[in-house]
Amino acid sequence: MAEESNLSIEELYARGLAQFRAADWSGAIQTFTTLQSLTGAYPEIDSLIADAQLKLEMDRVGTPVAAPPPKENWLLRPRFITAVPVVLILGVVLFALRPVVARPPDTLPAQNNVSATLPTRAPTNTALPTEAPLPTEAPPAETTPSQPTSTPAPGVLTVRLAEGQTAGNTLGNVEIILDASGSMGGLIAGRPKIDIAHEALGALVKQLPDTSNVALRTYGHRRGGDCGDIELVAPLGLLDRAAIIGRIEAIRPAKNSMTPIGSSLQQIAEDLKSAQGDVRVVLVSDGDETCNGNPVEVATQLHASNPKIRIDVIGFNVGPEAWRARLSGIAQGGGGRYFDAADAKQLVDALRQSVLTSYHVIDEQGNEIYSGTLGDNATLPAGRYTIKIDGAAPLQISDVAVGGDQPAVIELREQDGKLVNAAP
Repeated sequence: MAEESNLSIEELYARGLAQFRAADWSGAIQTFTTLQSLTGAYPEIDSLIADAQLKLEMDRVGTPVAAPPPKENWLLRPRFITAVPVVLILGVVLFALRPVVARPPDTLPAQNNVSATLPTRAPTNTALPTEAPLPTEAPPAETTPSQPTSTPAPGVLTVRLAEGQTAGNTLGNVEIILDASGSMGGLIAGRPKIDIAHEALGALVKQLPDTSNVALRTYGHRRGGDCGDIELVAPLGLLDRAAIIGRIEAIRPAKNSMTPIGSSLQQIAEDLKSAQGDVRVVLVSDGDETCNGNPVEVATQLHASNPKIRIDVIGFNVGPEAWRARLSGIAQGGGGRYFDAADAKQLVDALRQSVLTSYHVIDEQGNEIYSGTLGDNATLPAGRYTIKIDGAAPLQISDVAVGGDQPAVIELREQDGKLVNAAP
C-alpha cells in the first residue's frame, strides 16, 4: 500500500492496465481496487476488475480457453500435394486396364486427354474438405459463456458500528493544516479552490465524533511574499463544530502569498504537546514548498520522535509531478498516507479516508484490495478475507467469508475505549 500511495492516479491507472495486459490478474485487481478507493474518475474500472476476477478464477480452476482452429489453405496441405500424383498414377493404371468394349471407337482419341481431365476429378477423389471438421472442433467455445455459472458470485462486505454505538475515542486528536497561499485562489470548474476546501473541510468536521479534539493551522492568509505568515487559528481543544467551521471559512489566501510547509510542520509538536493518544495531522495543499524549507525531513523527524503523530497529505489539484512527489514524500516520512484530489468530490473522499475511522480488506495472499471508512459497503470477489480496522487500538478480524446473496456484516462496539467485534 505504501508503494501505491506514492503513485499518482494516472500512474496507478497505467500500472493496472499494464498488469491486465500482462495477465497479472491479481496485481490488476489490487491496483484497480486501490485506484477505485481513491477516485471515481475512471468508470471503466468496475468492468476491468470484474473481467480480471473472472480470468483469475478461470486460471485457478484450469478452464481451457478454446481458440478457433487456424484457417489453412487446403490446397497447400501435405495430403493434397501427395494425393494429386497418386490420383494421376491411379487414373493411368485404370485407363490402361479398362475393357476394350467399354468405349466405342469414336471415343478412343480421348486417351490423349487423360492427364487434362484428371485435375477436375481430383477434388472428388480426395476427401480433404471433410478432414477439417471446423463445426465439431467449436463446442469448447460454445461452453465458454456458461463458465461464469461455475464461478462463485461476488459478495458485499459491510463494516459498521453496532446500533447505538458511536465512534467515541477511536479518533482522539486531529490537526488540520490548510494551505492559504496565493495559488489557492485559482479556479476549478469556475470555483476558487479555497471555497472548495472550505466546503470539504466543513463536511468532514460535521462527521467527526463529538469527543474529538481538533486544532486548525494555516499559512499565507495575511501577507504576500512573507514566509513567516503562519498562524495557529484554533488550538487543540474539544470539538466545537460551529466555531471550527466558522474559522475555516474565514481563511482566505493573500495575493502572492507563500507556501512555508516545512516551518508549519515544525510547529506541530508544540501544538500537540497536550494531546493524549494518537494524533492525525491532515495537510491540504495545492503546491510545493516555496520558502526553502525541507518538509520531508521535518515530517520524518516529527514522526520518529513521536510515532503517535501521523501526517496525511492531500494534494489538491497539484501541478507538476515534482510537487506531487514532494507532498507524497511528506506523508511517507510522517508515517501517513498521500491522497491525490483533482476536484471537490475527490477532496471530500480523501478527507474522509484520512480522518474517519477506516478499515482495510486483505486477501488470502496478503494483498490489500480495499480500503474504506466505517459504514461503507465493499463489493468483493467471493473468498475469505482478513479485516483490519484503524484506531487507537487497531483491531484485526480474520477468516471473514464473503460471497453469495447475503452480505457479510461486521459490527463493532466500543469497550474500554477501543473497538471490538460485537459478534459473540
